[in-house]
Amino acid sequence: MSEKTRVMIVEDEAIVSMDIQDSLVHLGYEVAATATSGEDAIELAGEHRPDMVLMDIMLMGDMDGIEAAKVIRERFSIPIIYLTAYSSNDMLEKAMITGPYSYLIKPFNKEELNSAIRIGIYKHKMDMAIVRAHDELEIAYNELRSLDGIKQRIIDNVSHELKTPLSISLMSLEFAMTENRNDEVERYLKMAKGAMDRQARIVENLIVESWSYREGLDLNMEKILLDDLVQIVIGELRDDIRKKKVKVETNLDEIHIFADFRKTKQALLNIIDNAVKFTDGGGVISISAWCKNGCVEMIVGDTGIGIEDKYHERIFEKLFQIEPDPSVSFPGIGMGLAIAKTIIESHGGEIWVKSEVGKGSMFHMTLPCESGESLS
Repeated sequence: MSEKTRVMIVEDEAIVSMDIQDSLVHLGYEVAATATSGEDAIELAGEHRPDMVLMDIMLMGDMDGIEAAKVIRERFSIPIIYLTAYSSNDMLEKAMITGPYSYLIKPFNKEELNSAIRIGIYKHKMDMAIVRAHDELEIAYNELRSLDGIKQRIIDNVSHELKTPLSISLMSLEFAMTENRNDEVERYLKMAKGAMDRQARIVENLIVESWSYREGLDLNMEKILLDDLVQIVIGELRDDIRKKKVKVETNLDEIHIFADFRKTKQALLNIIDNAVKFTDGGGVISISAWCKNGCVEMIVGDTGIGIEDKYHERIFEKLFQIEPDPSVSFPGIGMGLAIAKTIIESHGGEIWVKSEVGKGSMFHMTLPCESGESLS
């Protein structure tokens, strides 16, 4: 069972505070603490570290809710939702400077309270993910920027591909914050999550690339049930699979591999994502594996557009992209298959493709079997 979201209430009207507490408990939240002044709110926020603070703007005492919220955000990075009985422009403009995640005009109902908290929590997580992604991306970029010949292409591709999902995510969150219908809020939040997942995959690829140039990949080898790993990857791509209306079939039995879980997952994610991207609606993606000559051989096949013979080797080159139709743009920075090749070869395995234009592609790869024996 997942932990309840912990909410702190800052409200100097006792009856209003108790009503909000009852609403939160009814909605399934945990009341982390209650405060009646700005000074108490700061102290309790530091002590209890709630997931969200509901802050009344007009508080009795020397410190109002806006001042308290500013301190809490700066010290503890806790998201704030303002509560106010007033909606004057001057008041709201002053409040907005402190970066709240939403505000509620009193009186408000449970549905409005629930939507504001859910969107606020999600947006805060997205903000934190963006900060982490930015830090990781900066490290990866600094590693790659010294590489002559490809750095400008990396900058151009990465800049475009990171801006797109970020813009989609921010736009979706803005729409969600203005919606009252739960089904529409859910739809916009899913759009935002899908965009951030795409951005996370780009950042992860850049991190792997920077590691491989810096000192090679550090592998944490373990026994992995291949079917479990593949199902996790399919789950992460489920929205794209549904959107493209493709069918995914697996035939993996009880095969185990001996590999680094996170990096092998990244390799399979790139390969299967590539299959989804280039397979039209109604197509099929098949994933199968078997033991052969002391290793596991795996095939990811699709009924997509296929690849010309002259590109069979080049598709594994960094930043190389095939644009089969100039009128159609395919997302990506041209590093997915190259990263997959780096990861698989770091395990001592191999990857190659068999493909024919108009008849789909079959990506073959070998991975260490569960015995832990090296393939190299």
